[in-house]
Amino acid sequence: MRFKFVVAFFTIGYCVPVEAFSSPNSVKEAPAVQQASSGIDQLLTQSLLASSTASIHVGGLTTASNGVQIWRRALAKGRAPTEYDFSVANEPWPSEPLYSAVCQKMFGLELPRFASRHPETITSILLSLIRITIQYMETTSPLNTIKEDSDEEISESNGIHQSDIEEEHMFDTFSFEDVEVEVDLDEIAEEMANLFVDEWGGVIGGVGILDQLFGFDHGLLSVGTDSDLGKANSFGLQDGIWQNTGWQVVKELQAEISNMPELMDFLKVIGRRPTVENSDKMQLFSPRKAKADGSMGAQFDPIEKDFMNGLTYSDSFSEMLPSEAMLLRGSHPVLRRLFLAKKVQSKLLSYQMSGWADVPSIPQTRPLYTKRLPSAPGGPITLCLDTSYSMEGRREILSKAVVLACVSQAHKQGRRCQVVAFSNERDVMEAGEITADPAGIHRLLEFLSHSFGGGTDVTGALKHVMKTLDNDEMADADIVLISDGEIPDPPIPLELMTQLESLTIRRGVQVHGLLVGKQESIPLSKICSETYDFLFEYESMGLFGGSRPRDFELFSTPFHSSSMGRSERTRSFFSSRRTQRRGGAIAAKRSSYEEDGGRRTKKRNRKFDDDDEAYVNGWDDEETETSSAKSPKSSSEGGQVYLDEVNKAVQILNDRAKSFVDSNRWSEEQLEAERNDEQSCWSYRPKLQAAIDMIGEGLVERQDESRLVVLSMLADEHILLLGVPGTGKSVLGRRLARLCNGRFFQRLLTRFTTPDDLFGPLSLQALENDEYRRCTDGFLPTATVAFLDEIFKANSAILNTLLTILNERKFDNAGGQEDCPIRCVVGASNELPESDELVALYDRFLIRKEVTPVSDEGVMTLLSLPNQATAPCDSNGESSCDVLFSTGLQEITEKLSTAAASVVMEDHVCRVIVGLRTYLRDELSVQISDRRLLKTAQLLRLSAASHGRQCVDTVDCLLLQHCMWQLPEQKKSVTEWLMENLTPGTDMQQFRYLLETLRKEIQSAVRKTSGDISGDFGAREADVAVIEALRKETEKIVALLQRHHKDLERHIQLLRDESSFLWIDPEELISAKQLMLPRAEALSVEVEKVLVDAASLQLSISNGPNDMSAEYRLSVIEELWDEEAVQQIQFTAEEMELDMREAKAKYDLETFRKWKRAKKKAQK
Repeated sequence: MRFKFVVAFFTIGYCVPVEAFSSPNSVKEAPAVQQASSGIDQLLTQSLLASSTASIHVGGLTTASNGVQIWRRALAKGRAPTEYDFSVANEPWPSEPLYSAVCQKMFGLELPRFASRHPETITSILLSLIRITIQYMETTSPLNTIKEDSDEEISESNGIHQSDIEEEHMFDTFSFEDVEVEVDLDEIAEEMANLFVDEWGGVIGGVGILDQLFGFDHGLLSVGTDSDLGKANSFGLQDGIWQNTGWQVVKELQAEISNMPELMDFLKVIGRRPTVENSDKMQLFSPRKAKADGSMGAQFDPIEKDFMNGLTYSDSFSEMLPSEAMLLRGSHPVLRRLFLAKKVQSKLLSYQMSGWADVPSIPQTRPLYTKRLPSAPGGPITLCLDTSYSMEGRREILSKAVVLACVSQAHKQGRRCQVVAFSNERDVMEAGEITADPAGIHRLLEFLSHSFGGGTDVTGALKHVMKTLDNDEMADADIVLISDGEIPDPPIPLELMTQLESLTIRRGVQVHGLLVGKQESIPLSKICSETYDFLFEYESMGLFGGSRPRDFELFSTPFHSSSMGRSERTRSFFSSRRTQRRGGAIAAKRSSYEEDGGRRTKKRNRKFDDDDEAYVNGWDDEETETSSAKSPKSSSEGGQVYLDEVNKAVQILNDRAKSFVDSNRWSEEQLEAERNDEQSCWSYRPKLQAAIDMIGEGLVERQDESRLVVLSMLADEHILLLGVPGTGKSVLGRRLARLCNGRFFQRLLTRFTTPDDLFGPLSLQALENDEYRRCTDGFLPTATVAFLDEIFKANSAILNTLLTILNERKFDNAGGQEDCPIRCVVGASNELPESDELVALYDRFLIRKEVTPVSDEGVMTLLSLPNQATAPCDSNGESSCDVLFSTGLQEITEKLSTAAASVVMEDHVCRVIVGLRTYLRDELSVQISDRRLLKTAQLLRLSAASHGRQCVDTVDCLLLQHCMWQLPEQKKSVTEWLMENLTPGTDMQQFRYLLETLRKEIQSAVRKTSGDISGDFGAREADVAVIEALRKETEKIVALLQRHHKDLERHIQLLRDESSFLWIDPEELISAKQLMLPRAEALSVEVEKVLVDAASLQLSISNGPNDMSAEYRLSVIEELWDEEAVQQIQFTAEEMELDMREAKAKYDLETFRKWKRAKKKAQK
């Protein structure tokens, strides 16, 4: 965007930067700022006064101040402001094109989401935005450019000093005629936005990793004054830690961890701690001594009566032996006197009953003996990591991933974790205890950036670890030895082995061996009590993005006679998980055929480059050429003609594949067809929106609650509102009852609430007839909508009956069951349930919403409302409220239920629910009941049906944030997880892996038939059958990719049309759109590329009217796509000029490897 300004007199939007504002006393020189400061945002005022500008346009300054406030509110809600937010001002702030450039960079950084997670950073973000806006204005102002040029000319020609000119013309109006200044605003805006990225990119990346490792409340980010930055317990925004290259390593390792579920299971069983809670056995521990600030540990408590330890003397009737009781039953009086004497002397032979209790304590240092205490997993762990040469490459990545997972889980579970790296006896590096503080983070990053190399000798590491066990906090730690098992036999000296065995016997120390790259190591098993080998199958997964290809059930291959087996695991509790590869695993297909007609591939030479960390697998980067890829004709005189024909055939296949993809795209017309269907409920949308508006009329910041209570009523579910008194919870229930013209029942429950208060008094007339009947008219059993305040104060006298009404809509009365017309119960409470008997009641409320007091910004609106925020629906008059659902509620609910029953729940939506359930169970220790899962799925179907759709989209899953938590503080974690995982689709590296493997199988089969796929040219029938089976496999991949592509396109369209959603907060929808839309669009492009390649491969072995010649087929299949080109990254000219050290510092390991390849090719 290039503009030519014809300047006379102007002011730019919000301020006019002029160069007369450079003195330190600029405050005195800015009366306009002082005059307007009372109504101007202080942050903006301070920034402008500290800048190099002086002449401020007051009206524009007010606009800028309003813009800052709009940005502040939007960032607090996890989004960037939209054009609608600036509708009053008629233009965004900052002005275009800077506004669009900044927003685009923010979306790329996911900065709005970062700001919502860490609201303390919003002020710093706004300061950065104001600074680049001022810098943008100073750069683009035509007045500055013209003034500089003209002043230089005047000074040069007349010799007049610049200050004299300013003093003489200080109050003159600038006037220029026919002066043109050409400015590329887009380029300048992009440059300013890049400054924003440079300032915040490292911070957001680093803090995001800390969030995943230690949770959002880690407290490691400081946004105080400059004097506070870098304090001992946190990092400042300008701290150099954010530029540490170790963050890239951590990000890569986190991707590894996400693909290793066995690792999480492994971490649950290692480490011991003496505790009564969840104890599963008695184990040896060091005796503990009480300490107020110590960790909770088990100690003997004689008052507890949980265990029987033996026999003792006592005077207890309940614990005495039966033989003592027989003295009382004896017929001789002497026996009775003997019993009474033993009772008085406390000499009754009794069972010794005792127990254990968790008290703050620490283990004794160097104890003389050990004690058997109740034990449970979750104690401290010491990691010994083999860093020898043999652990380079993929093994290094896996082992560091284990370390990172242990550190993260240890912090979340309150465990201690220390790391020791070793290669030989003398080369032992102690990273120390990894804690959630700056020192611990520095140690972790330094360790993860360390390169492996050296020999292998575990002796030094074990000696060091055995010394650390004398530490009070690590006295009961288990040892985890991570190695590839390539150690001497015997692994350690006999003397050290004896000490280790003694330590195991005396202290109960466990040594766990974790094998990397191997399934068995005899030397390692000699020093470990347990050996685990689940990392073996992950070593080969790094070739295609480092992710583990999942088993796809669609790949069934009837033409295989056998499958590749797996050896059993040694001494591992994971052995029950091991199964043989499916018969359809493509990687095992090659073993079913003999390469009688194939040509051998030239082997690669293994090389090591000490200066290149990118050789993770030790292989040369040079491309290996295979003789099979070259056709005999390519070296003849007609070779060029042959290559032209191959290229032509490849182009034809690609065009046909693209045409196939384009003809099967999902279109917006399909959504319109769904909404116009006879069974669609889209026509009810205006009524539903009107109902939401009516519930929230006159209420401030209660729109979300209004949506949820209406949704609860339509779904025949109950909603729980948690919050302090006086937040408008009861008015929502009353308005809901008025909305549907139903009976409303309201009660405040207490510990002394009787059944008569809820279910009605007993009928005296029925008692005369020997019937126990209640008069329920006007009480809960006959209500349509009920509001039960302080719901968790319900006592046991009313609880069981209340549960039956809530779940089954039945009431037991006079020996029979009566149907209850209750549609929705709005429960309210100031506190969570405190007893186990209330857990079932808590689970009956499917939707849970925390109601917070009105924000500071909303108080002004609240105070300005007339009649104390009342609405017509709050009146008792018949005509005061339009009853929207007086006659049509039953029709709407039945229509929605019918439509919801036919709504499809796609696999990717089900995976989101399953993944969230797993996350809640493993990370937050929240158990989701099966009933809640089923009701949640029905709620999502109802949401889709109310929007006129025939299938659930992942955007509907945003409702799960109101259904899948137990504590209000867990809602934030649930929302963050949903935002991260709602984009449908899967890792395309997995499909690339499958597609490339399938292409190799097809090449092998086509080579045998010399390109004949039909058998018309003499190919064997068995070989033709193999090609046909491979074609069907390719067809299944194409169908799966096509379904993923349609899901993504549908998801993208729904995100773009976020205004159509009824039940989700518009602020959350905008935030989700800004976060997920760029992801979905990028993934859609990637899926389409893979889909085109898969369709081209399918067409290459399909018979058709435009079938290619058999002699070209093999070469065409080879040229359909270049696997290395697919994985290649395009580097700029500046990036190609970097030296080796700079590139290593800038890129992660995989990107650095690709950069080195690209540089080698460029040098050639």
